[in-house]
Amino acid sequence: HKHKKTTQFFICLHGKVEITIEKNKTKKKYVLSTPQKGVLLYPSDWHIFKSLTKNSIVLVLASHKFSKDDYIYEK
Repeated sequence: HKHKKTTQFFICLHGKVEITIEKNKTKKKYVLSTPQKGVLLYPSDWHIFKSLTKNSIVLVLASHKFSKDDYIYEK
C-alpha cells in the first residue's frame, strides 16, 4: 500500500524486519535489525512490511494521525 499524505519513519527496536519499497517501477529491500538505522517512507512510496523474526518491535513515526482514508491499496 501507500499513503495519500502521510510520511513515515520506521525503526526496528527489537528483532528483524524487511521493508520493500517500490519507486518508479524499481523495488528496493531494506532489512532493519537495530535501532541505530531506519527507513523513511514518503507518501508516494508503495511498500510492503514483513517481520523476519518472532516478536519484532517496530517504532513508526508518522507525520499525520491514522486515517483509513489516507491508504491506497491498488495501483
